[in-house]
Amino acid sequence: MPIKVIIVDDESIILEGMKTNINWKGLGLELAQSFTDGLSAYNYLLENEVDVIISDIKMPELDGIELSKRAKQLNKNVKILFFTGFDEFYYAQKAIEIGVARYLLKPFTKKEVEETLRMVIADVESQRNEKDYINRLKERVQNQVPIIKEMYYNRLLEQDGDIIVEKLKNLNIPMDARSCAVCLIQIDSYPENGKIDLELAYAYIKNVTEGLWPDAVIFNPLIGNTACIFNDMENEEIFYNCENLKNILFNIHNFQVSIGIGMKYDGFKYCYLSYREALDALEYKFLLGQNIVIAYDDIKSRTGINSREISKNRELWDISGVVKAVKSRDMPEIFNRLEPLFAGFEQENVKLTALKTLTRDYIIKIVLDVLPNSLVLNEIFNDSFDVYQYINNCKTLAEMKEKLVKLLMDIGEYLHKNRKKNLHFAVRAALEYLETNYCKEELSMKDVSAYLKMNPSYFSRIFSEETKSTFTEYLNTLRMQKASQLLTGTNLRISEICYQVGMQDPFYFSTLFKKHKGVSPSEYREEKQVPG
Repeated sequence: MPIKVIIVDDESIILEGMKTNINWKGLGLELAQSFTDGLSAYNYLLENEVDVIISDIKMPELDGIELSKRAKQLNKNVKILFFTGFDEFYYAQKAIEIGVARYLLKPFTKKEVEETLRMVIADVESQRNEKDYINRLKERVQNQVPIIKEMYYNRLLEQDGDIIVEKLKNLNIPMDARSCAVCLIQIDSYPENGKIDLELAYAYIKNVTEGLWPDAVIFNPLIGNTACIFNDMENEEIFYNCENLKNILFNIHNFQVSIGIGMKYDGFKYCYLSYREALDALEYKFLLGQNIVIAYDDIKSRTGINSREISKNRELWDISGVVKAVKSRDMPEIFNRLEPLFAGFEQENVKLTALKTLTRDYIIKIVLDVLPNSLVLNEIFNDSFDVYQYINNCKTLAEMKEKLVKLLMDIGEYLHKNRKKNLHFAVRAALEYLETNYCKEELSMKDVSAYLKMNPSYFSRIFSEETKSTFTEYLNTLRMQKASQLLTGTNLRISEICYQVGMQDPFYFSTLFKKHKGVSPSEYREEKQVPG
């Protein structure tokens, strides 16, 4: 883009010489117009923008000093060159005050003029580059405004709102309100059809909501949900609007949503408190069900108790009836047995986090009672099964109850279908127990069957079937093996070895050892050449 120049001089010879002798095009300049007086030049400037003014100082109608002042008022970036025959301090001082770019005394040569013009050209180009940079910067900032705005909106939910409002105003985003209340829209279900993910679904809800509430502040917080800040609206109107939105989303767009509404506060300062209350209100959909509008003002009196308090209720935690129903695969009875527990949860207004913790603990307690020791849920379901995630994914109390019943029924079915396999597992568990507890005094079959939660007679029978020996025979053989290792690997006295393998009578120990090994303990040690 060429640099536009005008020349103003009341001496026609100088004016014509400048027009014809300077290679304007070669310098990258466009000589737009020339004038013999300042007033004509000024009138031109009122309608046209130029980059450079070359002007004499002493002229009729309007002198160069006044022309320059007025030109600067019209365009502060215009560059002015004074070509004058007045070498006086007064004019030089005035030129500095006005901001004249260059000052050249007459008479001057073509070379001097072109050199001066080149310096002015450099000034203009530098200024243009700076202006372009600033414009690009402004454009980039403008493009980032929606992102920055969302960032500040999110901060409204975290800290003192007055600080954030000031920053938004600096972005020319007005935030004026006498009161505000936050509502949070949470998706319960939506028509996926494999085409949109949850993030896009929330963006869709944001667009619908903006169409309904153009005066509200609407955005998608970083943690999910769609947030709406109502300004200067009464509680009844807010609740009505939320109910209306919920119905529109369901009836027209096939979205099921729950909406939590926080309390109303003055201005934006305590917006973050209203947000927390809206979150708390949404937690109650776990008890109240989905596709619902919940105002914090309606539930704030329900303080909620923690898991430690409700766990003190022994009647709720009696699992004997549930265990019996699981083993018999009686689903109606499982439902009946769980009903007091979940009714207690609802009546006592247990907090959501406590609810899930209690339910997980309840499952584990039942599983430990029903399953053979060390059998884990992964062996019944799959390696990726996680009881904590299984419960955490529940969206309502009713869903949690249904999933718990299903889980217990699946365990019951597994135990029934894999009865023989589980019996074998019980024997393996018994052998592992004996391996680490053979040294216990007076260890008996009743102790092991109690550990496995099995009937002693039944355990005795399956143990014999699996090991081809009685429990006592197997334990004695194991003890003699451990004794042999101690005889050859240590310098312990025989009586000490007797006690270490769980036997109390050294004489009986020696007799039993000889029966198993064919030699006495001392002879066995001598044969292995280990000093006694």
